[in-house]
Amino acid sequence: MTVEILAALGVALDKEVSRLGSNESAIVTAALSKYLCVPAHTLFQVSISSALVEGVHDGEVSVKSILERGDFGLGTFANLDGEMVVLDGRVYQEWCACRKC
Repeated sequence: MTVEILAALGVALDKEVSRLGSNESAIVTAALSKYLCVPAHTLFQVSISSALVEGVHDGEVSVKSILERGDFGLGTFANLDGEMVVLDGRVYQEWCACRKC
């Protein structure tokens, strides 16, 4: 599909691509999905469980960035500071009270 857009929209789109570290297609799809009230189901994966097992669990992506991409998910926080659950756009953090785990 080829679409012509106003120059000002192109500039704004480029800025958003840079800000999110995303691409034009993802941003236009999200905008059209919202405008047309048609859900766009996507999967955003930051890492895999084997990376966690190997000790790669530090500074991957911010919670803000995750919420810009979706409203549901599971994970952990930097330095394994508890388990993360994202449900309906709300972030929950659970950790062991004994702090020995």
